[in-house]
Amino acid sequence: MTGIANHAKQGAREKFGEAVKDVSDAICGLIESAAQAAYLVGVSDPSSVTGRPGLVDPVHFARASQAIQMACQQLINPTSNQQQILSAATVIAKHTSSLCNSCRLASSKTTNPVAKRQFVQSAKDVANATANLVKEIK
Repeated sequence: MTGIANHAKQGAREKFGEAVKDVSDAICGLIESAAQAAYLVGVSDPSSVTGRPGLVDPVHFARASQAIQMACQQLINPTSNQQQILSAATVIAKHTSSLCNSCRLASSKTTNPVAKRQFVQSAKDVANATANLVKEIK
């Protein structure tokens, strides 16, 4: 950490970058070690039970989010032609539809009325926003 401050004051960009990377590596190592230790503590506890999957697949949501963000970047790119814009809109519609279906499925799986309403409302909000986007594109 002192290397970061010293190299910044001296204007030594290369050494500053190396010091930042070293600190970043140390923090990542600390986080990995803490996660492993937490896992070991949990596994060794006799009252520990196996986890169960959540109502939604976070990997699916992350992939859809990334695809939607990339498509949105294509939409706002001033050099995009009509075909690229239509393709981006199709990608957005496909992934938002998939997210809405996941929310509706999760809503049907839960017995919590608040969660059920939130999943349904989220699906409606996403569907409406997508419909408005598509209408603006047309």
